[in-house]
Amino acid sequence: MAQVRNILVGAANLFISVAENDQPALPAFVAGERFSDTLAATPADWRDVGLTNAGFSVAYTPTYTSVTVDQLKDAALMFSSELTIEASTELAEATLQNLQVVWGQPNSTRTAPTGDINADDTVETLDIAAGELGACRDKPFRQQRQLWVDEHA
Repeated sequence: MAQVRNILVGAANLFISVAENDQPALPAFVAGERFSDTLAATPADWRDVGLTNAGFSVAYTPTYTSVTVDQLKDAALMFSSELTIEASTELAEATLQNLQVVWGQPNSTRTAPTGDINADDTVETLDIAAGELGACRDKPFRQQRQLWVDEHA
C-alpha cells in the first residue's frame, strides 16, 4: 500500500567515498542522530561535497536483449544485458577535492595544503594527468589555489 511518509522531499547532505577503489562500509545508524552527522564523524571514509545546485537525481537505465526464433512472432526470450545507473548533481563549491572527483583523478594528484593559513600563503595543488592517449600524457596540468582567511568586523 502506498504511504505518503515514503515520499522524501527537502535538503540533504551529499557524501562521497574517500577511497579510490573500495567503498567503505556505512556506519551503523544511531537512533536520535542525523545520519549526515554520523557520516561526518568518519572523515577517513566519507566526505561531504558541500553545497549543490539543482537537486540530486538518479537515473536507472536497463538494456534488454531479445532472442528471436522463426517459430514465434515475438521474442522467445528477453534478458537484461546491460545496466547503467547514473547519479547527477551540480556542485556549487569548486574545491580542488571536488574537481579531483569530477575529473576522475586519483588521490595522488592533489597535494595537502602547505604554509600558514593565517599568513595568506597556504597553497593546495591539483596535478591533472592527461591520460593514456596523446603526446602530452607525461606533461601534467598543474593548478593551484591560494587559500586565505579574512577577518570581518
